Amino acid sequence: MTQTALLGTAHPEHHPSAYPLWKKLCLLTATYPGFGRIDSDISYLMGCSKLKQFVSTLRSMMEPDRFCAFCNPAMVDNPPIFENDLCALKWNDFPKRGLQMLLIFPKAHLTGIAEVTPDHWAKAGELFQKACWEFNLTGGGIVARFGDSRFHAGTMPHFHWNIICPDGSVEYRAPLSKTEPDRERNYKRLLGMIAEVKKLGGYEWLRSGEMRDFPDD
Repeated sequence: MTQTALLGTAHPEHHPSAYPLWKKLCLLTATYPGFGRIDSDISYLMGCSKLKQFVSTLRSMMEPDRFCAFCNPAMVDNPPIFENDLCALKWNDFPKRGLQMLLIFPKAHLTGIAEVTPDHWAKAGELFQKACWEFNLTGGGIVARFGDSRFHAGTMPHFHWNIICPDGSVEYRAPLSKTEPDRERNYKRLLGMIAEVKKLGGYEWLRSGEMRDFPDD
């Protein structure tokens, strides 16, 4: 198969960030290049542990106006539970055993910490308090990642607050940074997920919006 066939065809009407990001992924080297050669885009995708999560995150980065799950709640079977004029709250799309996991996020597609105003923080606080009462959240933590993803280990560019409440049955740690062996393993996993997306049709399939029930999910 030629490189052009693997990359797909760039069309002028496509979102300006879509094709360059896919092309970047297709041109990744077969061996892990080291922390200093990984940019923030690749780092976001390296954090995805499942193929469905990878596809969802990649699409949201390629065309946020179409595919960001926070900006387009109707596209997922997990709509917001509460909202106000600036923020909304929903269950995490990728729950983990032994945890209650909620997300609070600005309704606007904000990706930089400088875009998040004091009003956003206040409105997010209102939703957090409401969730504590409604779901009897007895304890846990709030995590908000920002900036260069290489330094916060996040998987979603749209700024958000994670509410994480364990039930006491499991140990849970929220990493902000990984070791080089961890990064190398995640890089190899990323290459495998890129290969799976190519089998499904690559760039054109991603832009189609089709979603499947993947075996690893």
